[in-house]
Amino acid sequence: MRVLGLDLSLSSTGYVLLDDEQAVWYGSVAGGALRDVDRLEHFDRWIRSELRDKRFSHVGIEGYAYAAVHTHAHALGELGGVIKLAVQQARIPLTIVPPATWKKALCGKGNLDKRNASVEIHKRYGVSFASEDTLDAWAVAMYVRRQLLGLNAPAQISTRKRPPKEPATIDQAITATSNKPAPAASA
Repeated sequence: MRVLGLDLSLSSTGYVLLDDEQAVWYGSVAGGALRDVDRLEHFDRWIRSELRDKRFSHVGIEGYAYAAVHTHAHALGELGGVIKLAVQQARIPLTIVPPATWKKALCGKGNLDKRNASVEIHKRYGVSFASEDTLDAWAVAMYVRRQLLGLNAPAQISTRKRPPKEPATIDQAITATSNKPAPAASA
């Protein structure tokens, strides 16, 4: 299963392609100094080229963060429309994933800030990226993949437990065994 995750941004759109659980293609696409229609055309050309060249079984896009302040909501909505239309025309199934939804599903708590979500993802999945945009795109792709497979619980935090130490001497072995409670007698 090849799932593309996207975290749309006017300045740096993150993307991750998961092939099963492996991130095989990832990074971010910069909007640069482009503005308005030029920027939309840039992202449109990029996504259509990738949709044509790579085989995706599903695309997930991080939904809008409605509570965010200082956004360019209209411009971001236009970018979302361009990307969604390209995916629709490529006839690839699309899922929109609100940030709180993937955080709850992957991290166990939906209201984590970006830094804490990054820490939780690293603890649970061993994944980290240089860019928050790419990490969010990975999370969206992983959420969609897990939903398609019916895996609803977040991964457990990996904890390494050391095996118990072997007693160094026979006296220590006898003491260690004698401190254990006796098994219950059966009737």
